[in-house]
Amino acid sequence: MFKQSLLTGWTFMRWLRLAIVISMIIQTFISHDPFYAVIAVFFLFQVISNIGCCSTNTCSTPLEKTDSNTNN
Repeated sequence: MFKQSLLTGWTFMRWLRLAIVISMIIQTFISHDPFYAVIAVFFLFQVISNIGCCSTNTCSTPLEKTDSNTNN
């Protein structure tokens, strides 16, 4: 399952997030900031496993509006 997620679904946004994470890791080595490294590793995990709000549509709103106030 993880291998399939790692090897498939590489869209432009996923490549862009990977480039941002690589720049964060480079900046971590330059600034010697361990907190920044933890954040970079967290975002790297999200890019590799392809999870997060940008890729799984978990925070999207439904397209159809349901009416909960029906008066029958």
